[in-house]
Amino acid sequence: MVHDNEQERYINEFDPKDYYETYYNPKSGALVGEWTHFIIKNLHEIFSTGEIVGDTLIDFGAGPAIYDLLSACEVYKNIITSDFLEQNRVELNKWLKKDPEAFDWTPVVKLVCELEGNSDNCEKKEEKLRKAVTLVLKCDALKNNPFEPIVLEPADCLVSCLCLESPCVDAAAYCHTLKNFMDLLKPGGYIIIQSVLNSTFYYVGNKRFSSLTMTKEEIETAFKEAGYEIKRMDVVPREDRSRMDLSDFKNYYCVLARKPVTAVGPTPSHSDFFHPLLADCCSFLHFINVLFVCAGSATLLSAFVDKSVGTMDTPFSGPETYMQEFNSKDYYESYYSSNKGELRGEWTDFVLRNFHEIFSSGDVKGDTLIDVGAGPSIYDLLSACEVFTNIITSDFLEQNLTELKKWLTKDSNMLDWTPCVKFVCDLEGKSANLVDKEEKLRKNVKQVLKCDVLKKNPFEPLVLPSADCLISCLCLETACKDVATYCNTLKNFMDLLKPGGHIILQSALNGTFYYVGGKKFYGLTITKEEIEKAFTEAGYEIVKLEVKEREDKSRLDISDFEGVYCIHARKPCSL
Repeated sequence: MVHDNEQERYINEFDPKDYYETYYNPKSGALVGEWTHFIIKNLHEIFSTGEIVGDTLIDFGAGPAIYDLLSACEVYKNIITSDFLEQNRVELNKWLKKDPEAFDWTPVVKLVCELEGNSDNCEKKEEKLRKAVTLVLKCDALKNNPFEPIVLEPADCLVSCLCLESPCVDAAAYCHTLKNFMDLLKPGGYIIIQSVLNSTFYYVGNKRFSSLTMTKEEIETAFKEAGYEIKRMDVVPREDRSRMDLSDFKNYYCVLARKPVTAVGPTPSHSDFFHPLLADCCSFLHFINVLFVCAGSATLLSAFVDKSVGTMDTPFSGPETYMQEFNSKDYYESYYSSNKGELRGEWTDFVLRNFHEIFSSGDVKGDTLIDVGAGPSIYDLLSACEVFTNIITSDFLEQNLTELKKWLTKDSNMLDWTPCVKFVCDLEGKSANLVDKEEKLRKNVKQVLKCDVLKKNPFEPLVLPSADCLISCLCLETACKDVATYCNTLKNFMDLLKPGGHIILQSALNGTFYYVGGKKFYGLTITKEEIEKAFTEAGYEIVKLEVKEREDKSRLDISDFEGVYCIHARKPCSL
């Protein structure tokens, strides 16, 4: 397999824009035409047969490209695309979000649409693919679980193009990677690999990268030794050899294979993953696609309570309402703006002091922390990043996830959390270290994920190892329509924690509504006694429960909560 220094070279020297210009530029790309026609035609034929069906497809090592998914999106509604390099994942996200600087894949889209007999539907095809891609993840072909620390639910199909010849140094390593891929597939699931044969190098800009030289016979042997049933293998010679200076490959190949319905060796169950990880204090990551909820301040979602005054019914705002009406920037302006934010001061001082005290005590420690229902906010992680090096933040709303990513990438239009950063730095006695604090947090946030707290597994289709700590602010009261739902959510959260793991919730008491811009959202009215009872019934050991009455009641028209609370609890070690 590739050594660490070679991975570092890819990280430091591989430029997706040079790669696109060299190989896929519509006018001059070396792979435009012969390669794209070969791969697109094969994928169209395979996915249009009706034999390969299901819900979930994994695209492994996509690079900055999306063209290999254009036929797949007609079959699969849940597509997970991935790459090892952050710079490639950035380009994938640009295309998915229709960024004006995204790469132009229109010629390939047009080719696929023509094959499907829908030559005028290029725009619809692109939108269908964007809707189907649910996750963009980091992957590493050199690991037994390529998505470590994430454990994916087995997929119906896996595709990979122009990938394995880069990380694998010999045929044995190639075969080993195929064996690892089998664990990513359901029994009977399909794998489609398309790439080049007999290649030793390729250029990206002026950078030369090595490539594994593989023959047809070696590939066929690798698939068989890995335990697959080969359904189809096509090899065609490279016809245009005018640019052998860019890459010296001699052939293209396509392999369609299947994992036997009776798996070769047992596919690990969820309990197989979790048992050793729970026993190991170093077990890693636990994503928490949290709450339908959005964030930072009683914001989002799931089964929301719309308490109508004067009625005995308790209607609640559903996810669609939040997706359509919740505006992240209005939320920030209403509650956190340095000029007029309603939660600036009393609330932020309360929550930040509590987190500082808890995380500086030395009692709460580990590797992995999950922030459930962060909304567009990062302030609740400012003390946590001094303890946890693997932070997962999450939200249900795409608009909130977008704002989180803007801050993490230092986008010029990001929300300004400087006053909160300064407050925490002052508490830590490092008032001059604002930039260092922000950079530390950015470095330690490893994933930004969508979540759905109403599901038994909030990360479906992801299954993740248990975390050391879970935090959530101003969130459950907007997701839970009653105390029973609140308690059930806490029980689900316990499955996300290691034995002895900590949970810290901070939110508002006895509130019925809050405004975001001109939109009114309703929340769960919950008392201190009900919170205490819910945690106890869910099986937690309560470490601390603090309640503080709301002092500034000048803006009860924006939100009518009567107080705030902080609860720190633990999952029992015996569980």
